[in-house]
Amino acid sequence: MFFANAKDEVYLQIVRFSDMTSLARRWSGGQLVWAGHIGVSEFISEVVAMAEEVLVNSGGADSYADLWGGIEFPMDLLRTLRGVGDL
Repeated sequence: MFFANAKDEVYLQIVRFSDMTSLARRWSGGQLVWAGHIGVSEFISEVVAMAEEVLVNSGGADSYADLWGGIEFPMDLLRTLRGVGDL
């Protein structure tokens, strides 16, 4: 995702890259998935909703870590986003 001029509204581009594991080719061959303007608070609310869905669907923080090879769910970041959702 690339942001430009974020204030009340942001122009957001979501780009898919086919090979994020290779350091040499990580940022090559990107394909635009979506582009448009979105309100910053709306975007934050959507990110919070998606993160909460991932947490529930994975069975909680411990199960998330098991599924992702020991990587902990970013609970502190989710709490932060919950706190700024009503900009």
